[in-house]
Parts: sequence; C-alpha cells; structure tokens
Amino acid sequence: MPSSAAKFLSQNPPLIISSVTASGKNTIANYILDHSHYYEETVSHTTRPPRKGEVNGTHYWFVDDKEMLRLVQNHDFIEVKTIHGETIYGTSIKSYKTVTSRSRQPLLIIDVQGVEEISEAIGTLKPFFLLPPSYEEWMNRLHSRGVVTQEDKTQRMVSARRELETVLKNSAAYSSYVYDGNGNRTSGATAGTSFTGTFNNQDQQLTYGDRTFTYNANGDRISK
Repeated sequence: MPSSAAKFLSQNPPLIISSVTASGKNTIANYILDHSHYYEETVSHTTRPPRKGEVNGTHYWFVDDKEMLRLVQNHDFIEVKTIHGETIYGTSIKSYKTVTSRSRQPLLIIDVQGVEEISEAIGTLKPFFLLPPSYEEWMNRLHSRGVVTQEDKTQRMVSARRELETVLKNSAAYSSYVYDGNGNRTSGATAGTSFTGTFNNQDQQLTYGDRTFTYNANGDRISK
C-alpha cells in the first residue's frame, strides 16, 4: 500500500468484515447498509466474470487480467490478493475515496489476506471475522453456490485452512462472531473456541465447538 494511502486510511478508518467463503459476510454487510446511513461499501475490482444479476460498477468493477495487472503496477490498490488460487480481488484507493467524499465510513468486505495487508500498514484496526453457525451449514451454503466438484471443495478447504490458521494465530487482532442463516448473532466467542482446524497432506480435521470432522485430501468427509 502506498504510504499516502496508509496515511489516508489512518485518518479515515474503515469498518472491515472478513470470513471464510460462504460464512455470511454479505448478509451482515447488507444488514448494516440497510439499517445505517453512516456506512457505504466500497466497490472492489475483480477478474472473475459477473454472476447473474451483478452490475459492473455497482457490485464490482469487472476487469480482465491485463487491466488488473496495470492497476497493480500503478499502485492503485489499498489491498489486492488472489483468492482460491485463481481470481484476483482488490480495493482501489479511488473507490475508497469515493465513499469518504460522501462523508460516509467505508465498509470493506474482504478476505483474510486483504485484512493482513491493511493491518500491516494500520495496526490499530480491529476487523470482524465472521464464522458460519455450524460446519454442516457451511457445507450446505457452499453446495448451494454450485461448489460441488472435488476440485472446488478441495480448493475451498485449502483456502479456509489458510484463513482460519491466520486468524487463530492473530486472534487478538480480530473480533469474531458466529451468525445464523438469518444474520442474527448467536455467539461472541473467540475464533479459537468457535472454529479450529488442524490439517496435513492426507486427512484434514476441522473442529467446530465440541464436534470434530475429518476430511480426506479430496475434501470428502470420512468421519461422522
């Protein structure tokens, strides 16, 4: 992040919401935006294609790899990262300043990698890390998005492992909550007691509360 951008963010701090995929961050963000005129979501850039109903410039700025590379080389981003090993997302300085110019506080809905990048520049931030209400519900949400192939499941398990391990190692830097499917908070527990995981090259174990689930390298559950 350019030093001028870091200074601007320190003077105009964002509200940051992060989570593993399908944990409800968009549901919570929409609730905040619907019930408060103080916050406004920044419009991020992404290299993924638009989903049904998404509008360029409203939901995201949809760009190709070449344009994204140009923006990165010009240091136009507050944070930019590759998600699930394939798609690039980034929050531009221009989008951030567009929100502050309207006397609103920027709401950033970003992944853990983006949080880490911003936190390196501004150590006083306290981002919110959302957790799914249960492991089964998390898997249901992934499947409802069409994430059903072995490759998709494995990639998202790998991403979730990396993100959860990062949060657990720096749990004091996050405020962590569990939300149900309606966006209602059901817990204020820390990340370490709510959602933990241990992984290796063979089997993967993920513990939620007092229940532990084991998955093989393909992302298939092999324990009840």
